[in-house]
Amino acid sequence: MSPRLVSTQTGARIGKLAAAVSRWRPTQHSAVLGLLLVTWGCESSYLTEQPDPRLVATINALEAKVVLQGQEIANLERIYWSEKNCQKSKDKITSFVNEVQKGTPGVCLPMEMAKALEFMNSQPKAYVYLDKNRGFSGAHPARMTFLRDSLLKAEDIHPSTRILILVQPYAETPVALQESQAMGKTVVDRILNWLPATPNRPAPTILGPHLLPCNLRSEAVLSKMYTGSEFTKLNETLPGEPDPRQPRVRIWIFRTDCQ
Repeated sequence: MSPRLVSTQTGARIGKLAAAVSRWRPTQHSAVLGLLLVTWGCESSYLTEQPDPRLVATINALEAKVVLQGQEIANLERIYWSEKNCQKSKDKITSFVNEVQKGTPGVCLPMEMAKALEFMNSQPKAYVYLDKNRGFSGAHPARMTFLRDSLLKAEDIHPSTRILILVQPYAETPVALQESQAMGKTVVDRILNWLPATPNRPAPTILGPHLLPCNLRSEAVLSKMYTGSEFTKLNETLPGEPDPRQPRVRIWIFRTDCQ
């Protein structure tokens, strides 16, 4: 191939393709693609602004193959992590997430207690307690540090990972439901700020904020789900956080790989 058949723009596309292929796990397909791209890049030291149509067509085809192979790798990783991290009661957990997603914002959705209990007790989670007047500005730093550095640390976020945000409103009035859900949205925004999309990792899939199913919102119900010391731990407050007897919003953040 003549070194003068490659334009500056085409050369840049070759470089991007070579870089994309180099990030994947070695496979026969990706190795061949990488070799071709690097070879063309080395032969193209003299560039012209008139690209060869044959080369452009070939690169277009290779770009399509790169996208397809990237999707195949992501799907394999999703299956692997889902099977690794979601072995117990997968059907109940998946069913709970799907039912929460079907709910209409602001509408009270009942939930089968067995499904809810299995999900809420088995999946990694964190809580954030917010005063109804101060909102997200009153979130305790220790809660946010645990959320960012423990529950959502980058090495635990996989292609299969979904982050579910559930909001326990401070009251059952229309205004309280709207304000509580808005506070849940601030938590979503903060998570996306912590885990932005990168060339090697898309932004995490966040579900919600959804209101906690109506038959799970009261402290009386939660005290049955989390008995004894578990319920005491759930209601422990840090300095500056609203007391359980005060109007407060509890934001539940769950990390799950169940598909």
